[in-house]
Amino acid sequence: MRDTLGGVQENVVYELAVVVDGIDAETVADIFRQKCESGAVIEPSSRLDREIDAWVVDGDGPATVRGYVPADADVKAILASLKLAVQMAPLGSPPKWARARKLREETWRDVEANRIVTLTEGSARD
Repeated sequence: MRDTLGGVQENVVYELAVVVDGIDAETVADIFRQKCESGAVIEPSSRLDREIDAWVVDGDGPATVRGYVPADADVKAILASLKLAVQMAPLGSPPKWARARKLREETWRDVEANRIVTLTEGSARD
């Protein structure tokens, strides 16, 4: 899980992602969990509901399934096996694959730090 960049050692993972129908997200995530040793997540689509002035998960919309593999893994072989497994799964429509991205540890740690929000009584998050 180490990558050498200019002589500096950094933790690196690859993010593999595919967009599928919301109803198919769990099926695809199960496939990702079997091959992606660093984990898999589902990012459902959301929409602004103006009646209640809040963002709500749109279960009928597309969902992005993301899997994470260490940089020292054979990413091409893992991606090929994921594509074959997803192709054989009973999905409602063909998936849309994204290009594999290399994520350094400080990138995803910064994102997680920015997502942590402290809510106090009587406050709302935008």
